[in-house]
Amino acid sequence: MSNIDFTYNFNMERFSIIDHFMVTNYVFESHIKAVTTVHDVDNLSDHDPVSMQIGLVVRTFVLTVPKNNKTKPAWYKANRTDILKYKNHLQSHLHNISVPTSVLSCHDVKCYNEEHASLLKQYISDIMCVCTEAANSTIPQTNRNVSHSGHRTPGWEEHVAPARNESIFWHNMWVECGRPRTGVVSDCMRRTRSAYNYAIRYIRRNEKAITREKFAKSIVDSCLRDFWSEVRKIKGSVKNVSNTVDGMTDNDDIANMFADKYDNLYTSVPYNKEDMHHIAERIDNDINDSNTDCIISFKDVVDAIATLKPNKDDGHFGLSTDHFINACDELYVHVSMFFSAMVVHGIVFEDLLAG
Repeated sequence: MSNIDFTYNFNMERFSIIDHFMVTNYVFESHIKAVTTVHDVDNLSDHDPVSMQIGLVVRTFVLTVPKNNKTKPAWYKANRTDILKYKNHLQSHLHNISVPTSVLSCHDVKCYNEEHASLLKQYISDIMCVCTEAANSTIPQTNRNVSHSGHRTPGWEEHVAPARNESIFWHNMWVECGRPRTGVVSDCMRRTRSAYNYAIRYIRRNEKAITREKFAKSIVDSCLRDFWSEVRKIKGSVKNVSNTVDGMTDNDDIANMFADKYDNLYTSVPYNKEDMHHIAERIDNDINDSNTDCIISFKDVVDAIATLKPNKDDGHFGLSTDHFINACDELYVHVSMFFSAMVVHGIVFEDLLAG
């Protein structure tokens, strides 16, 4: 039943079988289907894992956990051609979205039309979708979650990847030849495997130096990344949380203490219904006197976007400030019309509050 040649090797020259599974007699006689060993070129240990196949009748409960493996635009990698393609793509697709003219032409600040709210929500959703789709189609992408940490280690592509590819080639050749212990193929397999292991040890020992070198090169070659943000990434940050607050050390006592302080804060200002009624009336009269404050112009949007910092994500839809900084004028027109309609109708959608 067992098909194991070796589970441990010393420099791929001396071999032995010292790794085992320990099972009960009942499992051994009734449920074990096969026992093998896994010889993988990416296994850097001298011990190769042993695999045991067991046949059991079981009930399974599948828990589906969504994984966020989506990519996002790497704006710092985008060149002028990429930005121009983004503008053109965005412009052409904005022409295809449905503009709710009935909502945008409504200037009644006391409008409670539910259909207007629904159309306005769909309008901003279409705008955001066009922005993300245009960026995903034209801007270089970067991975949100790194599934294989080794391939993201600084210096991997330059120092490790070539050695790994050569090691994989000779490892596969060695397997096809029946895993010989001696000979030319065996020697090449050992040599390339050692080179692969040495390359990994090298980048681990010199990770900081490689990171600084790549950082300096990126600053010299391109000014798209903010210099000080990169410095902060290298330096990192240390956040210390105090265990004692106003003499309280227990978490519940600290929480109750904050609750009492906020309770005193919110009740510290006297509340008078008559005064609040007069304030509400004055605000209502001011709104009825003039609707000009409800208009957000194209220039307002352009001026606001000019003050945005790059590489700030909304944390929800995948939009970032770069989607607007690098956009076309048509987007600014749509944004100004949307915000004007939103102010007129006095509504803010939950999607816009999630970021």
